[in-house]
Amino acid sequence: MTSKARQPRPSRSAIAQSDLVIIPCKGSHLDATQAARAIKLVKQTARGTKTEIDYAILFSQILPALRSNNQKDIAEQFNDAEIPVLPVMIYNREAYRAMFAAGGTLRTINDKGVGNMKAALENAEAYAAAVIARLRKARTVKEAA
Repeated sequence: MTSKARQPRPSRSAIAQSDLVIIPCKGSHLDATQAARAIKLVKQTARGTKTEIDYAILFSQILPALRSNNQKDIAEQFNDAEIPVLPVMIYNREAYRAMFAAGGTLRTINDKGVGNMKAALENAEAYAAAVIARLRKARTVKEAA
């Protein structure tokens, strides 16, 4: 007997209460398909609650040294469809895996044996800055309306 792994579903309630829904995408066509489903759910939830719900794609687990043709193609398709994409990617780094294995944060894990902690910290800080900028922009737009 085989069991089918069940994908976690985003909660409509959580989506409705969010200031920003970040939709991860690994840069594969399979992930892009799932991201499109998540976008559809965000839009349906927005219609159902009669509110605007901001969302953006986050390219994650991307190899820092190589940007695949698939990822470029998907990014272009998102751009053509005017789907918002955060201007920073989360790179596939050993430091992120080490956080889950050892516990802690990028600032507290022991960097012994963990390569390129500085790059991981810079990437995480850039991601945080991009999210904060998007939230501030959304707040400014709401206040102006």
